[in-house]
Amino acid sequence: MVYGCVFWPARKGMEMRERFGFNDSKQVTEEMREQMFTNIKAMEGKEVGWLIHACMPEDVSSIMLHVGNGQTLNTLSYNAAFGLIKHVLLLGFKVKTIICDQVGPPQT
Repeated sequence: MVYGCVFWPARKGMEMRERFGFNDSKQVTEEMREQMFTNIKAMEGKEVGWLIHACMPEDVSSIMLHVGNGQTLNTLSYNAAFGLIKHVLLLGFKVKTIICDQVGPPQT
């Protein structure tokens, strides 16, 4: 599983979300995803930055095979998403708004 994070200046607000067509991952086709990534890479260093986190298949399998260890796919997803946000903060950016494709139950 691969998780991505895109960030831009707060002054750009929702303009960037609309410009790139970000949406629920279940609403985005592979072709749309590829075009978004092409557009994001073309803008890097100017108006937008990006990071990815890849979960190794062995880690996913381990979690699925070890029921009762407190880890779930939702936990793995949460940790990946939270780790990307922490990385953006460590780069020195202040995070004002987070738009996240849902990871697990909405209340958490």
